[in-house]
Amino acid sequence: FMGGGRIDQALGGGISFSENMPFIQIFSKLFSGANSQYQQVDGLPYIFCGILVVALVILYFMNQEIPAKHRKAAGFVLGFYLLTFYISAFSKLMHGGTHTNWFNYRYSFVFSFFLIALAAEEFIYIERLTTKDAKQCIIALLVSIVLVFSTSYEFISGGAVVLDLDLLVLMWLIFCIHKKKPEKVTKKVFAGLLILVVSVNMFANFTLSVISLRDWEKDLTL
Repeated sequence: FMGGGRIDQALGGGISFSENMPFIQIFSKLFSGANSQYQQVDGLPYIFCGILVVALVILYFMNQEIPAKHRKAAGFVLGFYLLTFYISAFSKLMHGGTHTNWFNYRYSFVFSFFLIALAAEEFIYIERLTTKDAKQCIIALLVSIVLVFSTSYEFISGGAVVLDLDLLVLMWLIFCIHKKKPEKVTKKVFAGLLILVVSVNMFANFTLSVISLRDWEKDLTL
């Protein structure tokens, strides 16, 4: 393999059901700036798609208007992809039986796109969403974050997580104002403000990721 020291990406080798990464750790990759040298070399999945998408996916599974069979099917697909991140044999299956070198989980963007598709379907119901449902979603997300970050990870800072949460709370406040005073925050204004906050979230992820990679490059030798 032309690359100097990287693993030969060839077919073969035994099938192992060993753990690729701690299961809970996978969800930490959904937050801004979860990148570092460790991510580059060992190739943990890139699945960031913004905090609004994560919140909408939670609401999707809470939404009783969406047929239960659809939610079960979506849960099955998400569960399958999570297992491919978690168990090495399933990861190898998704890579055509080859050994991966550096950027493992090259199919992880499909997982992100599927999350975005579920979020888009849930967004159709956004006008029917109550402030109570929104509160329950935020509480569920906060409990999940406490569970996910009960262990610290070197590839993501606490500041990045707090930033994502601040943006989520800001979106929730915009939604509450829209529901209570629709004459002041119309649908168009609501959508425009959401786009602005989501853009900030995307830019923050880009900036934090670039900083992480630049810090790594400073330590590189010939």
